[in-house]
Amino acid sequence: MLGKLFNKNRRADTTVTGLLWTLVEVVAAITIVIFLIWLGLKFAGFFIGRQDYDSTINNMEALANLVAELAKDSKEIISTTKVFSITDSYVLVGFNYDDGRNMGTDCTQEKIIGSRPRLCQDTACLCIYKNYGSVTDWSGKDFDDKEPKGTALKCRTFDQKILFLVDDTESHNFRGTSSAIELRSKPGNYENLVFYGECGGPWRNNFGIKQLKIEKHKENDKIYIVISEYIEVPLSAGG
Repeated sequence: MLGKLFNKNRRADTTVTGLLWTLVEVVAAITIVIFLIWLGLKFAGFFIGRQDYDSTINNMEALANLVAELAKDSKEIISTTKVFSITDSYVLVGFNYDDGRNMGTDCTQEKIIGSRPRLCQDTACLCIYKNYGSVTDWSGKDFDDKEPKGTALKCRTFDQKILFLVDDTESHNFRGTSSAIELRSKPGNYENLVFYGECGGPWRNNFGIKQLKIEKHKENDKIYIVISEYIEVPLSAGG
């Protein structure tokens, strides 16, 4: 009798131990699967982030090349168009050769003076910054009010006395503050060049892909590069 009871208890203990080991193996397997998924997402995020960065830099370089070509052109007034894109996580800033104290953005409501790169002091530049502030809400900061101050990731400098102007527009991604520069050959309301890949808090808008109109106006020794969103006017029915 006692022998049978002992055998039953031993079989029960073996069954419980087996179930516990099975549970441990299942938990271990689930943990490994979760870790592998996390690792895969981390690497995927890294590669996607790298692709976004490379795409943004390539677009900035292409725009800079076009600006350099226009600046060297002998014509005083010339215009062209260009497809341009900037991904959500980045900001394009155009520094004039003599900005003074008037550079800023209304996306995060801050100046872009102390965060201007040293190599762009008294030199026209196009620079890419990381977009921290506007991705989540309007309270974040990207430039002078960020701690530490925003740092340009990549810049292109220009030898000529170039001033960048953006036609005042309703675009949610053209977010430079109002410019005090006056252009005699084309009077108007202009903004500083600050293009956000994404701006607007919960109602944020993506820059996406835009067709830009780029004009060069030369007045004395200064070269004004005027950028606006190109809107093709449809032909009338009469031609």
